[in-house]
Amino acid sequence: MRANLQLLPLVVLVTFAAGCPHRQPAAPANEDWYLKNNLFAALDADARDLSMVNGYLLELACYVGDRGTFEVEKVLSTWGFDQKRDFRDLRTSTYGFVASNNQVTLVTFGGTDIYNLRDILSDADALELVHDDRYCPTPEARVHRGFRDSLNSVIDGVMGEVKRQATAGDARRRVWVAGHSRGGAFAQLAAAAMAKQGVDVAGVYTFGQPRVGNGAFNSLFSGDGGGDVPLFRFVNGDDPVPQVPPEAPSGGTLSAVGRAGLSYTHGGVAVHLRPDGTVVKGAPSRSLADVRAAGINSHYQPAYHTAIYEALTDPSKVREPAWRQGSTDATLIQALPRPAR
Repeated sequence: MRANLQLLPLVVLVTFAAGCPHRQPAAPANEDWYLKNNLFAALDADARDLSMVNGYLLELACYVGDRGTFEVEKVLSTWGFDQKRDFRDLRTSTYGFVASNNQVTLVTFGGTDIYNLRDILSDADALELVHDDRYCPTPEARVHRGFRDSLNSVIDGVMGEVKRQATAGDARRRVWVAGHSRGGAFAQLAAAAMAKQGVDVAGVYTFGQPRVGNGAFNSLFSGDGGGDVPLFRFVNGDDPVPQVPPEAPSGGTLSAVGRAGLSYTHGGVAVHLRPDGTVVKGAPSRSLADVRAAGINSHYQPAYHTAIYEALTDPSKVREPAWRQGSTDATLIQALPRPAR
């Protein structure tokens, strides 16, 4: 990949941010805190607007998905998923699982491994947006080339397994898709592919997700139940990863980026977990200087599920009244696993 020297800072930033060491800091000593029998019975399978309970459960699923194959098998069984299959491509380091209970089919994608060079190179391969009929809803739609190439290594198997599990027997299960970091980008792309093939995607929840495509691609996604695929993008504090690749303004210091063909936007609705503990709709935009200065600790998965859990225990922190639905059920909230410190 040849990069214009003017774009070198962008490549470095994308590499740093989307290629962060998402498995750090070290896991807590109490490694079984998330083991709760039949936990996903608490998921609202029919929710169209944001459910904070669903957000917490789906973030835990992403977290467990990064724990290794044996841990995934054990936890999913405890959570009540009787069908499950993991997928992994070592060449592209793209992995996750498809699992089903009697209500839903769940698809999660793992994040970036800083120690795998291919992860980093694909994350930084953002100098060109490409059209791909598999993912793009319109001729004008464009997506991140590196994310597309990596997801292509597993998407056929994922699609086949999703269709098999979602329609097994007499069931017609709603499909939920989730991912953290780079896995969030894969989740959005995979959901687009599913929607194009007629899969009933109930919702997509991502955590610390980078931008994936242009406005025409993101037109497929909504955040208030009014579009084809509901997408809710959680952004914790000053997490820098959702700010990359940067949007390309028509002029100014990033005009070189614009000339390179970048026109990234975000889709759906951002759910900002603010440092003061409140939860608001929409995440603040930041300059490249702000992103470079941001700490990476807010991007780690424990930071995400801890912030969501704390909002669940105090619904007044959730500023959108509609988003509090389910959070006021004290019995339900008390039954959820409390994140280990």
